[in-house]
Amino acid sequence: MARRLQREWQEDKATLKQLSLEEKDAQHRPKRQALWPLRRGRTIAEVAEMVGKRPRTIQDWIAWYRQGGLEQALRHRRGGRGGRQSYLSGEHMAELTRAAAEGRLRCVQDGMQWAQEQHGVTYP
Repeated sequence: MARRLQREWQEDKATLKQLSLEEKDAQHRPKRQALWPLRRGRTIAEVAEMVGKRPRTIQDWIAWYRQGGLEQALRHRRGGRGGRQSYLSGEHMAELTRAAAEGRLRCVQDGMQWAQEQHGVTYP
């Protein structure tokens, strides 16, 4: 039988439940939805199945929670590190954003064509 998580919680069950129901951020939502049943006594394996994550992922979230509570657990996000360098400079991206906001660019292909025409940048 799986062992239940033993730890001191900063939030009560009702608070964790409310936070999990109100969360809008797609990367924060599963963490909050996992912490509430853990707080209620569910096992890591049960919670992993509930939120569609691996038990190791849930263990990572618990470790971050132990380090600094909910704020620390939510600070960790997937992606956002590494990846390709943008083909457009920050200034050119601002121009592109303005053009899209003004309705001059309607789809991704319009943006790609704009980048080619305005700045000689070709996207694959």
